[in-house]
Amino acid sequence: MKTLHFLFALALVLSATLVVAEAPADANTKKRPELLLSMSANSGSYADNKLTLQGVPGVVWFTDRPDRKAGHLTL
Repeated sequence: MKTLHFLFALALVLSATLVVAEAPADANTKKRPELLLSMSANSGSYADNKLTLQGVPGVVWFTDRPDRKAGHLTL
């Protein structure tokens, strides 16, 4: 059951839509884009409602329509 909770939490984190406060505003609409984030990890643990990932080399970010931009961040 603990493994199932971990996998569910991991799927939730990896598929969550996040609005990043530091994201530049779109020149046409002045609205900040919504960024989607994808992370891969070598291992992880879930305890006390806290997900901890180890061995995350970087994060891939991307946006959907209308801009369709993408990039990566190293950790």
